[in-house]
Amino acid sequence: MPYPILTLPYPFAQRLCQLLTPEELENLQTAAAHEIGQLKPIVQSMRSKLVIFYAINSKVVMNLVNHSIRTSVYKTSYLKCDVLGFHQLNESMFKKSNFSHLYFKAKKLGFWGCDISITFLKTVALMIPAIHQLNQLDLSFSQRIDEAIKLPFIFHYFPNLLCFKTSRAYKGWVNDLLDLNIGGLSFFYIKHTNFDELFSFKAEQLYNFIQKQQSKFMISINYKYSADANTTEIKRSIVTLLKPKFQIVKKGVGKIELNIASTPFNQEQLRFDYKT
Repeated sequence: MPYPILTLPYPFAQRLCQLLTPEELENLQTAAAHEIGQLKPIVQSMRSKLVIFYAINSKVVMNLVNHSIRTSVYKTSYLKCDVLGFHQLNESMFKKSNFSHLYFKAKKLGFWGCDISITFLKTVALMIPAIHQLNQLDLSFSQRIDEAIKLPFIFHYFPNLLCFKTSRAYKGWVNDLLDLNIGGLSFFYIKHTNFDELFSFKAEQLYNFIQKQQSKFMISINYKYSADANTTEIKRSIVTLLKPKFQIVKKGVGKIELNIASTPFNQEQLRFDYKT
């Protein structure tokens, strides 16, 4: 039986449609059936496994991969997808696009080769009102990440992440995770080129953070060093840092995956687990 929305006072029913998110309005349309016809706007939605934004001749286009749709203007306001991606874009380019009216329900959000400012990331976050559905955020292939984008900002706008990847660390990043009381993650990936910033934590802090995550949680710490660096000294410093709480393991996955490299072709990997 349809929900009798038109029994509500008309101004309230009309205002209700304006206040709801696209997902909530679509659910209301389903519940109210034909009665919703008198109340605008009507939400039109589409589902695509993968939606990617990128630029062609300086114009931002959207590609609904499953439907072979590529366009710079799209009338449907609500898109449901597994993966929402942005490729080689920045705040200025996206601001000039014709997609400010769009809302998404997505499970994974990724940026590849993008220049990510705090405004750009916030704009995208606000396009995903069904924020509880988004559980993966990948910033690890970004060209640049604004220094103002720190973990408190990330977990404020994306509060239900299970998997997070980033290509930027800063002094105190593990301490921020502890202060935020972040828990229940399945995977955390971080890479950086500054040793002091990447390893600006104590073993006990990292241990306390890992203890709050899922039982099969793993953190991947990736350090890119300069070609003339002493790799033996780098590894010794890291092992010394982690030694109070962790030990190197030869078999199994462990809780910490450490990768050090100067290029993608000379990567060395160490795995650590809780000290016994």
